[in-house]
Amino acid sequence: MKCHPISILFLQWCPDKSTVFGSAGEDNFLNIWDHAKVGASDEYSRPPGLFFQHAGHRDKVVDFHWCETEPWTIASVSDDCARVNGGGTLQLWRMSDFIYRPMEEVLAELETIKEQICYSTEA
Repeated sequence: MKCHPISILFLQWCPDKSTVFGSAGEDNFLNIWDHAKVGASDEYSRPPGLFFQHAGHRDKVVDFHWCETEPWTIASVSDDCARVNGGGTLQLWRMSDFIYRPMEEVLAELETIKEQICYSTEA
């Protein structure tokens, strides 16, 4: 995989979408892929099928798990022993499902809640 120039350490399928999986590696990244979109053309210069890259870890990502009760939520662990005087780092994070859903669907949903998210504090 082009987005992991060095070893991939862990793979896991997403419980929310059967075609989606994550790959974690020694390059400090956790990439989220959709193998159903591998052949689709993309306007961005990213590897086919890659639609999200978590870059929050400071060292190799050695493990991660999808939360089965909170969609698109992941717990990831990096091996920061040498950098933080022992131990590793656990991160809990959630991708917005907006990044995966069709643009028309996302825009329609945002339109229904725009008054809650777009407001001014000016007098």
